[in-house]
Amino acid sequence: MHIVYIISTLRRCGPTNLLYDVINHLPNNYQVTILTLSEERLNSRWKDFEAIATVKQIKKLATNSNNIFSLGKALKNICTTLKPDIIHSQGFRPDILSALYLKNFKRVYNIQNYPYDDYVMQFGAKGYIMAFLNIYLLRKSKYVTVCSKYVKSCIEKSFHYPLHVVQNAVEIGYKKNTTDANDSLRKKLGIQATDKVFVFAGNLIKRKNPIYLIKAFNEINKEHSNIKLLILGDGYLMNECKLLSANNANIILVGNVNDVSNYYQISHFYITASLSEGMPVSVLEALNHQLPVLLSNISQHAEVVDSIKSAGLLFDVNDNKDLQNKILSFVNGHYQQMQKDALEAIMQQFNAQRMSNDFQKLYQS
Repeated sequence: MHIVYIISTLRRCGPTNLLYDVINHLPNNYQVTILTLSEERLNSRWKDFEAIATVKQIKKLATNSNNIFSLGKALKNICTTLKPDIIHSQGFRPDILSALYLKNFKRVYNIQNYPYDDYVMQFGAKGYIMAFLNIYLLRKSKYVTVCSKYVKSCIEKSFHYPLHVVQNAVEIGYKKNTTDANDSLRKKLGIQATDKVFVFAGNLIKRKNPIYLIKAFNEINKEHSNIKLLILGDGYLMNECKLLSANNANIILVGNVNDVSNYYQISHFYITASLSEGMPVSVLEALNHQLPVLLSNISQHAEVVDSIKSAGLLFDVNDNKDLQNKILSFVNGHYQQMQKDALEAIMQQFNAQRMSNDFQKLYQS
């Protein structure tokens, strides 16, 4: 079976990592072509994809224009030549182009968010148009997947066919750093052996709600000086985050990093106050590092917490005191049991092999 995957770029990020895991677990009777729409930037996973046995070629579309008509024409021409059995698009632009220009092929779509939350929070009024187009152009497609039960419940009524839930997942295990490497990073960040470290990874934008986290830690650090917060990532709220945390040495704004695993390995817990998600990959990656997760009480997070026993806890984003209490509850909890439950959830429910198998069933239907 020949599958063409369409994605904007192969930069290292959640959607790219998910696609890598799907393709990496395809059996040898699959043949894969990956088409990208834009030039690669730093931190690309192009070479990682090339190393997968089933990947026969990776090509950027032969156009330097971002015009949708030029991209659509180039995409249609190359797919007509390749004659794939399946076209699987990943992301807003790939989905739109596939829906408009590739109607003669069997197409699989993968919606990674609730568009009217994600796009609107990120792009404002323009986001409403993007969300409408995303749903409107895909509504008659038979093979539309969503990353969570929550997203399905929000948008399925707009589609002509039932949506297929393929929950996000991650590869089991990670490359463990040496004790010396971990100690060196702790020293660099000013983390002491007695500290309890919470980590957040994501864009510093309104939807991710980092300001709420900083305010909560500013309060809790008045009485508990050994509880630290690492914030990984950047965004338009960075300056505000710096101002709010300027007088608190326990809040460390690290910025963008090449490998979040290094920071997960020196942390004890993962935390996020996000207002909306699809199925948060950063949370699953944290669980894979055996980090218990403290999550805002949105439906998407509840869907994860339902499967991870003691390793997950929800807090009320409208009640700062509730978050402070939950932080202390985690710090004083049965940590080894929480770690065990975190890893068990990845192995049983949120592992990459299961995710790839779910897509393979759809390809073969």
